[in-house]
Amino acid sequence: MNHYEKGKQTKQKILTIGKNLFYEKGYSSVTMREIAADSNANLGLLNYYFNGKADLGMKVYIEIRSAMNQKIENCFPGREGRDYFLLSSAIELIMCLESREYGDFYLQISKEQSFKTEINETIISTMERYSKSDKTSDHAILSSLSIMAAKPALVEHCFQHPETLKKTAYLDYYLEMQAYHLGLENDKAQTLLSEIKKCYFTMAKNFTPIIEKIEE
Repeated sequence: MNHYEKGKQTKQKILTIGKNLFYEKGYSSVTMREIAADSNANLGLLNYYFNGKADLGMKVYIEIRSAMNQKIENCFPGREGRDYFLLSSAIELIMCLESREYGDFYLQISKEQSFKTEINETIISTMERYSKSDKTSDHAILSSLSIMAAKPALVEHCFQHPETLKKTAYLDYYLEMQAYHLGLENDKAQTLLSEIKKCYFTMAKNFTPIIEKIEE
């Protein structure tokens, strides 16, 4: 095995152990020193591969979302553009509400600047590309701020007040809000919601997403 491949495996091992610890103990409770110890690596090596805990946490988040998106593509084939953006965003909200471990991780990582920067850029790009309305770049930025603020607020409210609203109420609102910012009719949100309800969603151990059709 050459030096590059060995380094690649070491980095992936650290990433996997970090993800497992975030699942077991919560993102805010885990330290880089603890990840280094469980990886049989020194702290300097972690800092070589990752620019601190926020960078490691963001890469864990991206890995989870990539796995989630693959499941979405398998369950909803042929979706792209606005539909895919709405589905992906809504299904992540479901995962947050169905899995306390993932919901807590999302709430914690969403406070990191690296998360805010990357997600903000993604949403702005989506708004500018797919919105049917005559929206300016300024409007795309403001829409992004609204969307980014909504999901953590909905998750936090659900966890703090579990008896106040049904989980479907959070999802319905979130889809309608995003459809509005994209300049789509509310019927689009309701159509996607009916399709989502035909699937089973959960986040298994160590942030393993499970998405399966339960109704044809």
